[in-house]
Amino acid sequence: MSGNSNRLVVAPTVTVLQVIKGRLIGATKGHQLLKKKADALTLRYRQILREIVEAKEGMGDKMKGSFFSLAEAKYAAGAAVSRRPRQAPWHPPGAATTDRLACRVLPCLAAMWQ
Repeated sequence: MSGNSNRLVVAPTVTVLQVIKGRLIGATKGHQLLKKKADALTLRYRQILREIVEAKEGMGDKMKGSFFSLAEAKYAAGAAVSRRPRQAPWHPPGAATTDRLACRVLPCLAAMWQ
């Protein structure tokens, strides 16, 4: 028994037994809450990644359309059309909103990009 240094030394009474059972119930409940929180954050993370992948895959079609529009503009206007965009600062149309998930505040940027 000398190898078990992480055991709680208690007197064998009914009161101490009730205290230890209460601590066990509290620890079990805390573990369940943390597990739910981790699962909720994992699901939200996967949803965000799915949205990013869909947006990246959709960029191919948008780039194809933009290059076709550039070709049309060059054909119509001659060589006066530049491929380089105008150098102007871009400001988002509003402040980022926040979303609460599992007692955490997550930034929600979707409203800015729509």
